[in-house]
Formats: sequence, C-alpha cells, structure tokens
Amino acid sequence: MKSLTTLRMVGNSLGQVDLDLSGLTKLQRLDLRCNELTKIGPLCVVLPALRSLLLRKNYLRDLPELSPLVELQELLIGDNQFNVFPPTIATLTSLR
Repeated sequence: MKSLTTLRMVGNSLGQVDLDLSGLTKLQRLDLRCNELTKIGPLCVVLPALRSLLLRKNYLRDLPELSPLVELQELLIGDNQFNVFPPTIATLTSLR
C-alpha cells in the first residue's frame, strides 16, 4: 500500500474522509469528486508527492493549507460551497 500512486473514491456519498493517509508518501493523485465532503484534513504534511487533487462536486467551504504541496499541478474545486476564492491557491506555483 505504501507504493500506491492513485486513490480514487468518486461518488460514494462520503461526508468526511477519516483515512490515515500518512503512509502514502508516493500518492500522486487523490480523487474525491462527487461526494458530500464538508471538509478535508491537512493533506500537506502527509502527501508530499501529490500532483493532482480532485475535489469537484462536494460541499466544501474552505481548504486546508495547500502551500507545502509544491508538486501539485492539478486542483479541481468547482461546484463546492466556497464563499471566497481560497487564498492558499495563490501560493501553488506548479498548477497548470
């Protein structure tokens, strides 16, 4: 499991993600689209290789600090409940 590079949990009506992702240091793609998430935990500390974070179609109002995710290239956050544009996105210089 430590060599897992993609974790896809799409359309499962998840309200929260209570997984311990700390052992997934090679995870590059986390796909949590089309769930019922209202918040996500601090990913930065535990997912240093993350390149793609897909969070579309949830109920998120804010994001955790993302600036340490220096490898992050793709971030999909549309169709959520954000009141303001998450300021942490401005620090992600690798986004395409």
